[in-house]
Amino acid sequence: MTSQESLEVLETIHRIAIERGLKIATAESLTAGMVASSLATLSGSSAYFQGGVAAYNLDAKVNILGVERKVAEACNCVSDEVALQMARGARDLFGADCVIATMGYAEPWPESGVLKPFAFYVILYGDARKIVETDLSYLRRDDARKAIALSALRDLAMMLDT
Repeated sequence: MTSQESLEVLETIHRIAIERGLKIATAESLTAGMVASSLATLSGSSAYFQGGVAAYNLDAKVNILGVERKVAEACNCVSDEVALQMARGARDLFGADCVIATMGYAEPWPESGVLKPFAFYVILYGDARKIVETDLSYLRRDDARKAIALSALRDLAMMLDT
């Protein structure tokens, strides 16, 4: 996504969130606050952006977002179910209508059996939810993190704009 595309996505979220009086929050692991930072880009974003949690390790996911420890331990904290639990935790924590949660591996981690990096993100919007798994093996670490943040924001904009 180019910077112009990114700006258009953020403007769409901004406009719709303000028009509908929506509250948006984030729960991030892989992206470590990139989604939250992007949501705060436009002036007036405090009207809808409630806040975010960058929960990078197991204890933060469990203690702050209410992720079930056994579920997270079984997959080294990376699964669609853990991402969904993170999103639900952020929704409850911030009283949000919309939540983006991100997690994954931005690079291989052979000692843990991760040969190809991949990511999950979850978007909750009212009763709707979208769960996406993405292969990141073609990207460098920082580019992978940016790509997931932008992809999740693009999907949120599309969900809101329908």
